[in-house]
Amino acid sequence: MRDVYQPPGRSRLRIAIAAAAVLIGITGVLYLLLVVPAWYSGAQLEACPTDYAKGTHTRQHFALWPPGVECTHENKAGESVSQLKPDLPWLKWTTLGLLTSAAAILVVGLVAAIADARGALPRPGQSRGASSG
Repeated sequence: MRDVYQPPGRSRLRIAIAAAAVLIGITGVLYLLLVVPAWYSGAQLEACPTDYAKGTHTRQHFALWPPGVECTHENKAGESVSQLKPDLPWLKWTTLGLLTSAAAILVVGLVAAIADARGALPRPGQSRGASSG
């Protein structure tokens, strides 16, 4: 097995990419585990009431982002009004916070890798002043 030297910047960048990927994966799984059951719960059936006395027709469908139910109310004249009823309002901000953290991890890892590359670190066991030729 060959001993291949890699500057510390690459290692830091790989760690940052791995950490950000894990955080993004956790965010996606958390989002789906919370949103999908909320969509199929019985509470959504009452989210968009139809007012039969006024002659309105209501359609509802689930919104992936932001999470919730979008209700479209249509009256006899053909006018329609859409309204989003958030299902888990805190989930939007939690998801955005986790994704922002993943982006910050990537930026910090990239800055650390660039700083290491600019510092021109010598190979282990070699001093900075030593010439290679």
